[in-house]
Amino acid sequence: MKRNRFFISLLLLLGLLLMGGALAGEETAASAEDAMPVQEEWNGYPPFRDGYVLCETLTVRERPQSTAKALTTLPYGSHIRIIESVDNWYRITDSTVYGWVRSEYVLVQPEMFSPTEETPVYALPDAQAKRVGLLDAGSGPYAIIDRYGNFLAISLRGACGFVLEP
Repeated sequence: MKRNRFFISLLLLLGLLLMGGALAGEETAASAEDAMPVQEEWNGYPPFRDGYVLCETLTVRERPQSTAKALTTLPYGSHIRIIESVDNWYRITDSTVYGWVRSEYVLVQPEMFSPTEETPVYALPDAQAKRVGLLDAGSGPYAIIDRYGNFLAISLRGACGFVLEP
């Protein structure tokens, strides 16, 4: 039991380290990709980006403040549309509610991975590392957080795991 908790803690820490540059406000290559798309002509709708909830439950608030009234919560993996960005907050909709969420809990326009065969999940980007899971063929899709050589770092319900790139 202690060993499982240690392993889960290690995976969570690894996930946080992977996202550390963005949380620390460092400029990254991904920040250019995250820029709002330029709209050629007004079509009656504001431009938006797709996002996915990375934490177990994400609170949607009335205003971009931690003390603002909570409107609802969204579960892990929920698809949202990002309407605008202010400081560390996104104004979003999921087609049932409009509100604000903290940006660090959202993965923006990720590439997705769906295994076509049973795929082992490793604790580190190394086939000799401890295997921490097995993905079924056709399961997913799983958001790709980053690439490490021939490994994909994927989001697994708030944790991170590594799979060999197909």
